[in-house]
This record gives sequence, C-alpha cells and structure tokens, in this order.
Amino acid sequence: MSGPENISDVELLWYKGFRILNKAVALELRQLFQRLWNQKHPTNPWQDDQTSGEIFYNDYKPKRDIRRYEDIIKNGKLGGWDMTVLCRAFIDYSLMDTIDSKYSTNVHILRDLRNTYAHSPNSSRQQGDYQKDIAQIRKVFTELGLSEETLNEAESITPDDIERRELLSVIETLIQEQAEFREEVRKRLPEHGEDQPDQQDPSIPEWFRAMPRDQQQRAVPDVIIGRIAEHIGDEWELIAVEMDISRPKRQAIVAKYPRSIQLQIIEAFNKWKQKLPSSQTTIASLIKILWQCNGRCDIDWKCVEKVVMGNWSLEQ
Repeated sequence: MSGPENISDVELLWYKGFRILNKAVALELRQLFQRLWNQKHPTNPWQDDQTSGEIFYNDYKPKRDIRRYEDIIKNGKLGGWDMTVLCRAFIDYSLMDTIDSKYSTNVHILRDLRNTYAHSPNSSRQQGDYQKDIAQIRKVFTELGLSEETLNEAESITPDDIERRELLSVIETLIQEQAEFREEVRKRLPEHGEDQPDQQDPSIPEWFRAMPRDQQQRAVPDVIIGRIAEHIGDEWELIAVEMDISRPKRQAIVAKYPRSIQLQIIEAFNKWKQKLPSSQTTIASLIKILWQCNGRCDIDWKCVEKVVMGNWSLEQ
C-alpha cells in the first residue's frame, strides 16, 4: 500500500462506519446522557466535572468495576467519554433502567455495531452490510428520540470525500502492529521450532504450554467453565462472538439472566459446548478463544491460570 489512492472502497466504507459511530453517534449519546441525568436530577444537573462523575458512580455503579473505565467516568467530563465508556454508562450502570430500559437495550445494539467495526480483522465493510448498519443506527435514533441531523451529515459524505490520508495512517499503523507481533513471535521460536510446535504456540498463553498435551485436549469440564466465568468481565459478548454465538442468542442469554454476568457467561460457554463435538470444545480450544480476546475484554488471567492449572494438579 503505497499511497491513499490504493485504499479500496470496502476499506473506506469500514472507516466511514467507524467514524460515524465514534463521532456522530458518540456525540448524540453524550447529549442524551446529560438530558436524562438532568431529567432524573432536576435539582442537581450534570456539571461536567468530577463531582457529577463521582455522584453517578456512587449512586448507579455496576456490580463489577473495571478501573480503566470507572476512572474516566468519575472524572465526569463527557467530552472524554468515547463509545466504549458511553456504552458502559448506558448499559452497565443502573441509571438508565431506573428511567426506561429502552435506553440500555438500544445502546446495546450500538455497542455490538461498534465492536463489529473495532474488531474487524481486515478493516473493511461490504456495501450491503454497511447499509444494514446505518439502518440499525437510524432505528435506534428513532427509538431514543435522537436528532438525525449529525448522523445525516456524517452519512452524506461519500467514500471519495473521506480524508484518505487519515485512513491510510490508521491502516498502516495496524499493519505495523501486526508485523511487530509476528517478529516478536518469531524471536520466541527456537531454531528448530517445528520439533515442538505446541510448546511455542503463540495462540495460547505461555503458562498453558506447560500443561501436557493430553490434558490440553480434554473436553472442558463444567467445573472449569463455572470457575472461569467468575473471572471474566461484562464484555463477555466479545468472547461469544469468537465462539460464533449469534447476536439473537446473545440477547436471549442476557434476557434470561439479566442480573448475573456470571450466569450469562456460563450459558454462553455451554451453548458453545452444545453446538460443537467434544473434540472441538477442549480446554485448549477455550483458552485459545479467551486469548484471542486478550486486551479487548476484562479477563483476570492470573485467576484463570489458577483455575486451569489447579484443576489439572488435582487430577494428578
């Protein structure tokens, strides 16, 4: 890729959708949050400062803290709340459900869309998929009574109008990160790495490689699923996507266990086990899926290691 002219239309559509979500949609959600807060607290309107942020946190905080998000929320400056933080504020904090659950329900749709774009493996979007995405956003805007003026302005930009050099910079950064990752993996491989491929597999954490192969390839016991579920955060749906669990099924899981993240995770993992043969739902398969989501969702790896290795030790 030598210059902006080499960026394809599907890359431009991905960038356009990503920009709409992170600029136009985020702007409307910030304004909606402030309106709803002021509606709920007419004598204590949102001041866009730490005092407001800490009141919101203390009065409506979620069951599970994720510090990197909570610190931003406590700061109280809405301009610094990106889509990830905004979605957390609408979905995981109890404020919106005390007003009307339609807010958290519809923002959940936006979060799914945001994750689809943010975790796209090739930074591209087909025209048909992009049009469906925009239709979904418009439906949510209608449901929540949001102004479509900002959305219309962003959506009216054609791919040729988008700042290609800005997109090129984003893509080249991703390419560089991938190259650095491959180089790091190469450095960790022994001179004759093919002799022990399982011991150098970068798709699993280093500690897991110490487990004998026959133990790695065992079907995942229910006890491990239950205990690992205790150490995964509320962005578990990213893991469910890797397990190829559809959005309707994920929504059904949330509806079945609306107040328990742990039960939602267990249900998702069980659905994964049920739809595949046992040879494909091994301990190694589960760890690989979790490792693919490393850094994208909250997983306490130290505790996961203790669960997996501890269970192995008990069986010796």
